[in-house]
Amino acid sequence: AEQRAATVKLILDTSEDLFAQLGYFGVTIKDVADKMGIHPALIHYYFDGKQALFDAVFERRVEYAVTVRTAGLDAYEEETGGKPTVEGALRAYY
Repeated sequence: AEQRAATVKLILDTSEDLFAQLGYFGVTIKDVADKMGIHPALIHYYFDGKQALFDAVFERRVEYAVTVRTAGLDAYEEETGGKPTVEGALRAYY
């Protein structure tokens, strides 16, 4: 189970890096596999194609973004004593 989790994390990390550099249409499963030094079949074992891989990368980042932004908004609300402004909330969000 630990090896599986480590492999999936490495695939996602590598894919995220490539998607960030080249965009969705600039990356293939083979590109990810080549950068990792593995056979593309291993990626297909864990993910049902490029769209599923991209979705997993995106989902992982969305969870992080929501956590960070929620913490920022919570801190802002506490800072204002429960009387936030729209402008302040927008600044805290970004």
